Amino acid sequence: SPDWTRSIESTSTPSSMDFYYIPLNKVLVNYNQYNWNVLDQHLAYAASRHKHVVWRVYIHYPGRPLAVPEYLLSEIQLCNTSDGQSPQYDDRILLNALEQFIQAFGQRYDGHKSVGFIQLGLLGKWYALSFVSGRLFTDVVDSRRGEWHTWPEEGLLSESTMDKLIGWYADAFNSTKMQLRYPRSSAYRAGFGLHDDSFGHTTLDGPYNGGV
Repeated sequence: SPDWTRSIESTSTPSSMDFYYIPLNKVLVNYNQYNWNVLDQHLAYAASRHKHVVWRVYIHYPGRPLAVPEYLLSEIQLCNTSDGQSPQYDDRILLNALEQFIQAFGQRYDGHKSVGFIQLGLLGKWYALSFVSGRLFTDVVDSRRGEWHTWPEEGLLSESTMDKLIGWYADAFNSTKMQLRYPRSSAYRAGFGLHDDSFGHTTLDGPYNGGV
């Protein structure tokens, strides 16, 4: 991601894609009103370097303010969690806003030649704990967002809500390829692929999987 590497000049990084996390409230600014400037700037920067963009829009980024659009904050159900607040993702008003956003997102960017993938995002967070020499430390050592689960909290995200978003993305994006964090039958039927933020690291080796 140029957001992480621009200080060392990302044009020298051997990659063909630029990855970006996008807070929802930077794009969805009011009811059915959108600010696409940041995304358009990403596309222009990537195209100038002959690369493609991968986006994941999020709501909950542990350690940062919620990315719920301001106009929704007083309208939807928010819950206290172990790392701040989280929306109740099954909230009807929130889901209506997400459906409209996904439709508008697809109308603007589906098939864009500089978009490599869209990672579904929007739902959940990711919360990592540190294992050192067999001991569990409760400090958060890594946190990502929009990974479709709410661990360690339960009851914030239902299976039906996940399948609804998959259906909305499938309807909105007919050409651009979609990626999901976890395999689901509805995503498989829609032809979506998978992404793994720890590929080649905790997914394959290390104490997380019984190694050293």
